[in-house]
Amino acid sequence: MLSRGFSILCLVLLALFAANLSNAVGASRPPVLIIFCDCLRFDDLHSFEHIAELADRSAIGLMNCTVSGPKNSVSAMLTIASGRHSLSEALDKQAANDFELIQSEDGSAAQIYERRTGLHISAPAAYPAHADVFPLHHLGIGSLTRRGFSEGLLGSALHYSSPHISTTVFGNADTDIFNRSGALLGIDSTGAASGYVAINRRFRQAPFQRADDPISLAELVQKSNADLIIVQFGDLSRTEEARSHLSERDYSMLRNDGLRRLDTFLQLTALSAGKIGKVYDILLISSRPQADDSTHPQSWNRLPPILASGPDFPTGLLTSATTRTVGLIANIDIAPIILTLFHTPIPDVMEGRKLRIIDAESSSQDRMSTISQLDIISNLNGIAVAKLMVAIGSICFVGVLACLFRYAKGGAAAAHRWRTMLIFTLNLPIALLLAPWPAPHSLFAYGLRIIGWMALLTAVETVLESKWKNSASFTAAMLTIVILVIDTLTGQNLIKNSMLSLYPISGIRYYGIGNEYLGVILAFAYFSGMAWLDDRKISAPDSDNSNHTNMLSRGPFEIKLLFALWIGLAFLIGWPGLGANAGSLAATATAIGVAGTAFAGRRVGWRAALISMGVGIGLAFIFALLDNWYSGQTGGERSHLGSAMHAGAGVRGYHYLLEIIIRKVEMNYRLLFSPGLLLAMLGVSLTYFAAKSLLGRAIERMLQRRHWTAMGLKISLFTAFAALLFKDSGVVTVTFFAGGICIHTLLFVIRQD
Repeated sequence: MLSRGFSILCLVLLALFAANLSNAVGASRPPVLIIFCDCLRFDDLHSFEHIAELADRSAIGLMNCTVSGPKNSVSAMLTIASGRHSLSEALDKQAANDFELIQSEDGSAAQIYERRTGLHISAPAAYPAHADVFPLHHLGIGSLTRRGFSEGLLGSALHYSSPHISTTVFGNADTDIFNRSGALLGIDSTGAASGYVAINRRFRQAPFQRADDPISLAELVQKSNADLIIVQFGDLSRTEEARSHLSERDYSMLRNDGLRRLDTFLQLTALSAGKIGKVYDILLISSRPQADDSTHPQSWNRLPPILASGPDFPTGLLTSATTRTVGLIANIDIAPIILTLFHTPIPDVMEGRKLRIIDAESSSQDRMSTISQLDIISNLNGIAVAKLMVAIGSICFVGVLACLFRYAKGGAAAAHRWRTMLIFTLNLPIALLLAPWPAPHSLFAYGLRIIGWMALLTAVETVLESKWKNSASFTAAMLTIVILVIDTLTGQNLIKNSMLSLYPISGIRYYGIGNEYLGVILAFAYFSGMAWLDDRKISAPDSDNSNHTNMLSRGPFEIKLLFALWIGLAFLIGWPGLGANAGSLAATATAIGVAGTAFAGRRVGWRAALISMGVGIGLAFIFALLDNWYSGQTGGERSHLGSAMHAGAGVRGYHYLLEIIIRKVEMNYRLLFSPGLLLAMLGVSLTYFAAKSLLGRAIERMLQRRHWTAMGLKISLFTAFAALLFKDSGVVTVTFFAGGICIHTLLFVIRQD
């Protein structure tokens, strides 16, 4: 009996020990504090003492804030909460504590929630006198559910995790209407959460007579026992909303007031945490950047900073598998980062990736220098696309037209000097790759640097032309391709920071050769490559293709080399982890297939083009399947194509792939009517019609002499069709493709006539 009682006692003690151990393990996970302060700039990090102190001890980066549709703060917050690029609706910012009275709908927030959803909740009849955390509900949960967001939000994933992760939400960005979009990160699938979003301080000098209350917010954070604490600061957001009615002086003063209150909050939070021995993982996030000016509220040409500090965030530079760029993450990465901290599975609907911190041993000064360079380049690129590209493009356009008119008036000899402007124009893509490093400190300096690179490259290529048999245009093309290939293999740092690509700001693509440079590389590699065969005096098959000589097997070494390089380039563009772009594979496969048909001495037509397109798309699907399988086996990150295939085969269904196709068609349509692209298309079209009018017969004579160049033009038509059909922004690819071919063709006319 004694032995039995002793055994029971041991079991009880063992159970108590296990429970205490479990509690200790749970308690070892520090709470996560997310502080949202919209419209932050990188230089704000050194504006006040405690903000600067947090920045010095944090892992630091910049964040891409791309959203679907029109840019606004609610879409930015919904994208963060859902882990995918999202388009908001007006109801998405309507969250309220249950006790709040909503005058416009004659009832409390709890009553309105019940009225809209049909769900019953017990709401307090009046404002609670003594409490820190209250029930709150999202009044737009019906709209979120209808659009498929309720199950895929961060708060929902945490609420239904095992063990349960508690969340609480404090603060707001109210103006004259509700803006409680921070609640999107805390609500479960029914729209319920807890916190205090009704907290407010009336302040007559502040925009909308509302101001953050840093003391009360710090007290709420100190008393909270939640695992995830979300604090939404609204001062900078309100100031941005009121910007069009403020002078620059008042705007700057109100921003400083908001930053001062944020600094006070950080100071009080650190003091209270130190007193009670509490440690937080802190994320300071700006869901949207500051606009360029008050007249263009959607001009998001900056990247806001993001700070991560705490036991799980060693000092260093932030990056993720989404951006593959040192010092840069995407807004869609935030939800997966939080879920990873709590060891909670990431829903398949989320498109973001996990966080990585690199250069942990670097000094604060080095980290700040790296982020400063990225901030300067991305900001300048955002502005320069609309300003510098127009100016430099105009210089090139006028130079090309002058060359054409000189040729029409005096022939090739008269146009020979102006021919330099054609080579100068061909060097624009490569100059845009090289100009951002090191970061220029003004728009004027940036423009001078681009023009300087173009002039230097033109001079070098012209000198080499006099010594080599290859033309300066071919040298420019090959140099561009070599740099693009090397850059692709080494992380695409040049492409990402090129004004053409604008990856950090646009967030369209963070790896591989983008659509602008795809057009350049198609023209330079495939059309220029065919023309090179004429430069090398490679004999062509009979004009009627009657001999059917297979030049790939029996032809000269140049054809075999060119074909092999083309295949290697196609795999580079389409291989997962480097390019993973189905549309690019379709375009390059079309060029290779049609060129291979010509090399085989057979008739080039639509049959060969369509078969080649099918091969390209088939290869893309094979690459995607292999990438999806390999990532599943190794636990590694999937590429763009692999992720799409995984999502299509998972909870999102294969109709998700159809959604991607529809989205790409819509993107093509939008881009077709964008001012920048319309201007580029106008320049290419005017150049084409001017060349046809002034040099029409000369072009015909040149093509009669240069069989491979003429064949290259025919191949280009099929390639352009494939790019337009399969690329998400094929109109961009085709515009740059056509521009490159046009300049090359004019150079051949002037050089050969």
